[in-house]
Amino acid sequence: MHFVGGLLAGLVAIQCLLFFSHRQWKEVNGEEIILASIFGALLVGIIWEFLEFTADKLYIARVELKTLDMLYTGWRGSLHDLLFDLIGAMTSAILFLTSFIWRIKKQP
Repeated sequence: MHFVGGLLAGLVAIQCLLFFSHRQWKEVNGEEIILASIFGALLVGIIWEFLEFTADKLYIARVELKTLDMLYTGWRGSLHDLLFDLIGAMTSAILFLTSFIWRIKKQP
């Protein structure tokens, strides 16, 4: 699930980069795309892990989240989740860059 979340967060971050920088996709280099994807996915992942940690410390939230099997599993679980967020972000950057290269080669 964290892989898919990192993939989605990475793609949204890339689209935000293109939208808010007011540049065409031709004007953006690969490093910016990769950094935007990684930063976006890690930002969402870290916020999610913080919310899991905080919810685990509250008794009422712990009871509700236990039924959903979403309890905080410690630092090892958090690093595992962030690793999969990062892998998803890199996948989104690779997908975007390959479609970017394909668009450039397709043009006459």
